[in-house]
Amino acid sequence: MNGRQPTNTNLPEIARIDRHISGHYLELAAMVSIEETQGCLNFQLRRTSRVLGRYYDNALRPLGLRITQFNLLAVLAQTGPIPITALADLVAMERSALARNLKPMEHRKLVTVTPGKDKRTRTVALAVAGTRKLEEALPEWNQAQKQLLRKIEPDRASGLVQALAKIRTALGKVS
Repeated sequence: MNGRQPTNTNLPEIARIDRHISGHYLELAAMVSIEETQGCLNFQLRRTSRVLGRYYDNALRPLGLRITQFNLLAVLAQTGPIPITALADLVAMERSALARNLKPMEHRKLVTVTPGKDKRTRTVALAVAGTRKLEEALPEWNQAQKQLLRKIEPDRASGLVQALAKIRTALGKVS
């Protein structure tokens, strides 16, 4: 700044703190090798989820849908009108994240969101345009699904679905 070396009267204290921090990292590294964290189920599932999301998004892009939107349309086609909180629980999504996903779908008139039985609840339902969009998207999704199943073998996919269900059950989210 002014060409002079900074003066710090606490250099011994800084060196002691640095040794303490470095020692802490060494202790941490001795407890768990960083390579072991690569087997973290959360990391592996999220990493795979991002890859899968891009795969299905690419398949549905010509229809103007993302896989999260497609999945919500498919769930709504099966449940009928449902309170937003119940839908959030069903798809294991934070209520605020679900609301963010539903907003563009509501603007495109794919879903309707109406007041529920009391002022605190809202109900979401598949709109006529949403039914048409789902019918249009199903063949594209089905083609992407079959192509992926061929790549990973149907038995492995079935085992994966069972393993994921077991994880949800173990963590208290059934279905």
